[in-house]
Amino acid sequence: MEVAYPFRNLRANTFGERVEMANTPRDAELVAMIRTEARRAYEETRRRLLSMRSHRALVLRFAQWVQLYGRNELYDLAKNTPGKVEDVLTQQLARFLFERGLNPLTKANVGPSQPDLLDPTTRWSFYVEAKQYNEAGRSVVKKAVRQIADTLLPLRALPNGIREAFLVVFRVGGPRLVLPPEVPVDGVRIWPVLVDIAPSSEANSHQKHTPIVVSLEELLAHDEQ
Repeated sequence: MEVAYPFRNLRANTFGERVEMANTPRDAELVAMIRTEARRAYEETRRRLLSMRSHRALVLRFAQWVQLYGRNELYDLAKNTPGKVEDVLTQQLARFLFERGLNPLTKANVGPSQPDLLDPTTRWSFYVEAKQYNEAGRSVVKKAVRQIADTLLPLRALPNGIREAFLVVFRVGGPRLVLPPEVPVDGVRIWPVLVDIAPSSEANSHQKHTPIVVSLEELLAHDEQ
């Protein structure tokens, strides 16, 4: 893209990479100013986009790691810690995120709420609610969306605010859930991510466990109740 400037024999692309000889010192000063401002705008936009993408990419990376390498380990942990399954699985997610540069706090007190994972040190607070299910996966997800919506209010008061949240759902057994890619609630995006830790033999049993599609409409309808 080329931008024409109101002085003779001077043209430059958006970032000032191709500039012809300016006619006067004033022309050269304007070119330098435009180049500097364009570079600043580019770097700020790039930084914001990478910041938004990196958090979601990390959570998806965790789900992929579990699928390829950690399924049996996490399933054994879940089976050996009855009554504390969600806490144990959440700790594994926290460890994964910490090893990749985040500082997730578990069960931090934020007003009346205790988010499962919260990193308030990032530009936009990184917030995760983690759930697990064996059978009643649909109801688990619906309740979790309502819980996240309730937790968002005190999180907005944090210095870095809140723009997105993650609902990480561990499938220990039962039908596989097909979740919407995102759930917008009160101006905040909730990213649902399914992490399948069920044994491979059970995960491949299509006749026994037909996938259940959870629509965005039913989650939003539940949220409005």
